[in-house]
Amino acid sequence: MNIIINGFHDRLLFPVLHEILNKFPFKNVYLTYTTNRISFSRNVCLNFYKVEDLARADYQVDWNSITPLSKKILDSMSECEVMALRMMDRHTISIEPLLTYNERKRLYLRHLRYWNHIISTGKISLFLSSNIPHEVYDFIIYSLCKIYKIPTLLLYQTCISDTISVMNDWQTQNIKTGQVFLKVQKEFKYKGGTQLELENRFQYDFDKNTLIRPKTRFEMRRKKQRVDIINVLLPLIFKIRPKHWATLLKSPRLIMVGIRNEFRYYSAIQRSKKLAKFYDRHAEIPDLKQKYIYFPLHLQPELSTAPMAGSFVDQLLITQMVGYSLPKNVYIYVKENPFQDFTKRELNFYQDLLDIPQVRFVPMNFDTYELTDHSIALVTATGTAGLEALYRGKPVLLFGSIFYQYAKGVYRISNNDVCKQTLTAILKHKTSPTTQDIKLYLKSLERTTINGYIDLDYKKDTKVSQKVSNSNISKALINEIAKMLRK
Repeated sequence: MNIIINGFHDRLLFPVLHEILNKFPFKNVYLTYTTNRISFSRNVCLNFYKVEDLARADYQVDWNSITPLSKKILDSMSECEVMALRMMDRHTISIEPLLTYNERKRLYLRHLRYWNHIISTGKISLFLSSNIPHEVYDFIIYSLCKIYKIPTLLLYQTCISDTISVMNDWQTQNIKTGQVFLKVQKEFKYKGGTQLELENRFQYDFDKNTLIRPKTRFEMRRKKQRVDIINVLLPLIFKIRPKHWATLLKSPRLIMVGIRNEFRYYSAIQRSKKLAKFYDRHAEIPDLKQKYIYFPLHLQPELSTAPMAGSFVDQLLITQMVGYSLPKNVYIYVKENPFQDFTKRELNFYQDLLDIPQVRFVPMNFDTYELTDHSIALVTATGTAGLEALYRGKPVLLFGSIFYQYAKGVYRISNNDVCKQTLTAILKHKTSPTTQDIKLYLKSLERTTINGYIDLDYKKDTKVSQKVSNSNISKALINEIAKMLRK
């Protein structure tokens, strides 16, 4: 048996991998890493791939020994290709210009050819990832495994403290949660919401999100980076390793290329400032007495839209469908994410949004909870704002795949007919999820999620020790892997 493992890059998570590799007789293990490599005493062949090299599709192989791509594979991976090319937005960094279509296509085909060779010839039994694949190479591996019918096992750190969702498919998420939710509703059918006791992690999340003005989530407590010429050039200098200075000094051209790219990025920053001003000029204090749907835009590029929004990775498509389905007297209040990098937006994105008659831009610093509380419903691809809306008794139009998608009050939208029917029903019947509904769903999550954190940033808001978290993750993964390998 052979396995591809993506993620678990921090040393603090290595005990999880040790538990898995000790439990199952994998012979060849393909692992990604950032800085530290895991060591293992048992006779296992470890094949390491540095993430930095993977980002460039630098596999250091003789490509003449790698199986060429067939029409069948190229055609069957067409959906993956579209998403992978979009995902490459996140790999445009300050010392590189924007990738052209041909450059993106070249990277995609190199990833595809290499991993198709490994998967088709390497007798892979499982693909395990500590997050939903979204870094291009891992998404291609995942998609190939789906085509070859190789089991996949993914973890996802939810926005609920100490709660990890485990799934086989990012689109269906954890199907078991939806199934358990149906059982839980029957179980508590004749019990009041006050009789339903939740684990501390879920009660904590419920309590803090049902306050009139909840405290800002820890992941949103950050400052926007001040951008000027010093902030742009200094990272370039500090990224250069001492051993490379001699090479650079011998080749002034390389220095000039680096400086040129930095100034190109600085120019993009200047354009982004103009774009931010354009948004601010068209934003207005909202009239909360009007009928409106609230749409807080996603930060992009990010996992929450690529791949989790699927076909709706372009948020303009969501807004157009909602606007097309709404009566003319119901507005769409659109609020840009306060931490959006405007170098990742285009002027025509905002102009196209403003072309929709019902759209009104809201200032980025306007209180999101106040907008939610006075709205008819909230629209999102997969955002945390959707869960917050459920806590506050508001229906959610969901255009992507996320762990709360099976909750009552969530309406999954895929086409114009469904969108129009949903909005008509919400406007006519004023249906809203109740406190009991959200508590029942939290009870379902309690029974189908892992108590811990796989994203170490979430240690800032935890009640669980690293040892207990690792133990819970290991037990859950070993249980899932055992079931998958028995099939």
